[in-house]
Amino acid sequence: MSDETNLERKLERLAASGLATGESRQLTGDRDAILRQILIEIDDTVLPRSLRLEASATRAVTVEIKGRRLLKVLGNVGAATAGLEGRSLDAEGGEDVAALKSYFEALIGTAKTVRATMQALDIAPSAGDMGLSARALAEAWSVALAPRADADRPGLVAGLISDLGDAVLGWRVDSEQTDTGGADASVSDLMALPLGAHSPLLPPDARYAMTLVQRSSGEDAIFLARIDATTAALHLTADAGPRAIAVWRKIAAV
Repeated sequence: MSDETNLERKLERLAASGLATGESRQLTGDRDAILRQILIEIDDTVLPRSLRLEASATRAVTVEIKGRRLLKVLGNVGAATAGLEGRSLDAEGGEDVAALKSYFEALIGTAKTVRATMQALDIAPSAGDMGLSARALAEAWSVALAPRADADRPGLVAGLISDLGDAVLGWRVDSEQTDTGGADASVSDLMALPLGAHSPLLPPDARYAMTLVQRSSGEDAIFLARIDATTAALHLTADAGPRAIAVWRKIAAV
């Protein structure tokens, strides 16, 4: 199996989390139970997706999700919109956190069933799309979500590579095996770097670590990262450094 196929397999597995594209199911129970199930769907979704939530003929919303984070809400729930409609949600916004709970509670109302449908979402990666993590929302709303093991560290790195898209000229991911891809010259250079759990290129004694090396703003960058025992090196285009850092901070916040 080629290195590119290995990466594609990881991305396919990430895409299969939660509801599959085009699949619908009924979220059932009282209001708190349905609210919890909505957060679980967000928390299970890594690649860009839209989730349509229909509580009745007149109450339905579509939420945009990427990287287990809620980016936008669009729909009609009456007076509870609180300026949320279609706006990029603020990762630092405490007001958004409180307003969103009212928003989803208004959507659910007295319904005992909400129909959920997942679709692919075609959005360009953006450093500004921070959104709100499902786990942060659950904590703020006192909603209990089961602990997530996050055992597939290479999968998280695959999500990072997917987010950066064409800005990645080459990559190397070391875990139980080494995956590489991209331009041969880039891969050759990345293979020469001393990675591993104790790489001297990364800050020691940190579960999540990151280093960006770029001689000048006009030159390509090397992005190095570690999640537990998984390490990665990415050769990036000159302008991709800030975006890589923003995406990495979202991963580290999960």
